[in-house]
Amino acid sequence: MGFFDKILGGNTLYYPGCSTKFVAKDVEERYKTWFKKLGLDFVQLSDLEKCCGSPVLNAGYIDDFKKLAEANCDLFHQRGINRIVTNCPGCYLQFKKVYSEYLGAKWDFQVDYLLTVMLEAVKAGKVKLKQQSGKITYHDPCHLGRAVGVYDEPRELLRLSGYELVEMKSNREYSLCCGAGGTANMNATETSKKMAGARWQQAVDSGAQQLVSPCVMCTYQFRQNNQSTMEAKEFCELIDFE
Repeated sequence: MGFFDKILGGNTLYYPGCSTKFVAKDVEERYKTWFKKLGLDFVQLSDLEKCCGSPVLNAGYIDDFKKLAEANCDLFHQRGINRIVTNCPGCYLQFKKVYSEYLGAKWDFQVDYLLTVMLEAVKAGKVKLKQQSGKITYHDPCHLGRAVGVYDEPRELLRLSGYELVEMKSNREYSLCCGAGGTANMNATETSKKMAGARWQQAVDSGAQQLVSPCVMCTYQFRQNNQSTMEAKEFCELIDFE
């Protein structure tokens, strides 16, 4: 079922994720304007919703993760949510795959990734992408690529927007991690910097003018470890509608 197939009697929740909500408010506001341009009604639960639990689970605190998952699930049911759409790769992984593994049939929400929703809207003729120019390279976030297999949709949106897309040496399922995953940027700082540096070098070697990723965590990791004149951009900074 596609995102635009009508489901009656429920609400669509926009869940930005902690990184977007607390670190990149400008990104959240930009994505919210996209919903409006797409003509989609959505709700937000602000401080009522909990973290998706990805950092907690990855740190090995399974019981705490289960509590977060249960709390979110109960809240979403109480508020009449039947669809969840998120721009955060980590949150998408949790809601799309992991929650059902821990909560079973209780987790009965349709979960969609925002860029997939966008591409569906473009192909359906609901919106038109503003034409851009420039040579860019795309970084596959681990949670979005290897974990859930979303590779093509972001690339297609970039190409449909008029960008010349060039690939780094390691891409898609072979993409290098940005170095921030699993809180490595806080707990293994030097290793994290080396990983970011290795990925930056691949971006430079690609001949692109800009590096783009749809993951706030990846984007900020690259910005904090920038070793070139190339800019790191979050996806919403390079895409817009007419």
